[in-house]
Amino acid sequence: MPRLVVEYAKSGRSTCSASGCGLKIAKHEIRIGSVSNNPFDENAGEIIKWRHLCCFSDVQLKNAEQSGAIEQIEGFESLSSADKDLIVKFQKGELKGKTELIGRLGDVANSPLAEALGAGKRAARKRASEKTPKGSTSPKKAPKKESKEKETPQKREASVDSDATE
Repeated sequence: MPRLVVEYAKSGRSTCSASGCGLKIAKHEIRIGSVSNNPFDENAGEIIKWRHLCCFSDVQLKNAEQSGAIEQIEGFESLSSADKDLIVKFQKGELKGKTELIGRLGDVANSPLAEALGAGKRAARKRASEKTPKGSTSPKKAPKKESKEKETPQKREASVDSDATE
């Protein structure tokens, strides 16, 4: 039986594999995936079919409960406490069909993976500036190079000194 994985979407490129959905899963949205062996190539490893939390079907939920996968969802510990509560509701089957969850971003900023997922970039910059001792300056960006003005045909003609034009 496939095992289940939950995580914050790393990009907005994946699509929901539920037959009635097919919508994109937004970056940092919580997604649930069923991991299985690649049916097309035995040596290719495993594949993950991602879904929105609300797009997990009754049959899939029942199969996951029977196999025990519903109790051992990988990635659960890397979620914020608010998102863990959402997964507990998912495990109970309370989120099925709640399409208002589609596009709902997870609480990435309060998760253990915040910096790895880029949710805390502003906070990381703030922490870095706090570490810089007073009186010292942080490294500055190199000055921009002056761009050369493009030469137009009119400018080219004006700059040509030729007896042929007289």
